[in-house]
Amino acid sequence: MGKRNIRIIILHDQMKTILRIRNQNPFDLLRHVAVFLSVGAALVQFGRFLFIALSRITYPFTLEWMEGGSFVQISRILARQSLYVRPSFEFIPQIYPPVYFYISALFDTLLGNGFLSLRLVSIISTLGILYLIYILVHQQSGSKLAGILASGLFCATYQLSGYWFDIARVDSLALALLLLSVYLLLKDKPAASLLGGIFLLLSCFTKQTMLIVALILAIYCVLPPRKNNIVFIGTALLGYSGGTLFLNWPHEGWYLYYIFHLPGQHRFLPKVTKLLTSTNEIFFAEIVQPILFTAIVGMLYLVVFPGKKGSPDNGTENLVWQKRAVWVLVLV
Repeated sequence: MGKRNIRIIILHDQMKTILRIRNQNPFDLLRHVAVFLSVGAALVQFGRFLFIALSRITYPFTLEWMEGGSFVQISRILARQSLYVRPSFEFIPQIYPPVYFYISALFDTLLGNGFLSLRLVSIISTLGILYLIYILVHQQSGSKLAGILASGLFCATYQLSGYWFDIARVDSLALALLLLSVYLLLKDKPAASLLGGIFLLLSCFTKQTMLIVALILAIYCVLPPRKNNIVFIGTALLGYSGGTLFLNWPHEGWYLYYIFHLPGQHRFLPKVTKLLTSTNEIFFAEIVQPILFTAIVGMLYLVVFPGKKGSPDNGTENLVWQKRAVWVLVLV
């Protein structure tokens, strides 16, 4: 085959490609571009988290002011001393339940170097969170793309959280255990519900604010009756009540003092008032930027997941878009 014939074939293929692009629905082309950019942005967020987390995991000093307190907590556990005791000049406990500290102490017995163990628990927990978000969204939406973008969106809040995902704090482990309990709850099987209840109470014994989510899950279990909801709620309720009494008794009441009494002294309304009367820079950072961000995410959602068109015969041709527009407003 001569060179001239090869050029003709290549030119013919190029013309077919151009015609196919010209005949393609502009919205479909826009959707492909949005999908490409969104997945690329999600991968960038995953990479950023891993790079920052792994580059500082062995840093020998505190990355945040509470890391030192977490280090002292596991040091007391390894020395077989009580965590929740009367405050003194030598030691004042943190206002968090013990699960994170005991798991970190277990890692420390294997790896040593307290900060490495504490941070490794948080990094593994964050990776678990990203995977569970992907699984939950994929199962509920039927879309792997939606799962990837949901995980990427969570990963994008790394900076907004103060880069807390990988440091020696209880937050990441508490959220990972919570999402694992939700994943097991949705299976609606006896063994899964039992394990889900156990992981829910472990989440609450990692950070007590998970009790708020536990209450919402309890309401969810009551509204749509399922066979195994009582197993899930019963396990979590009885386990948490019994565990709280078990921890409070040997600590002579100091457990309840640190876990509930001291956090109960926090005042929320003054912070809201201070924000609303703050400078323009703070107001923009705390109010305007998040609204703009969610608006952009909402518009990407409309483009990437257009849904199936309704039937023009019954007047529902644009109903799918209308419903999605309403949810975007709710998100903002």
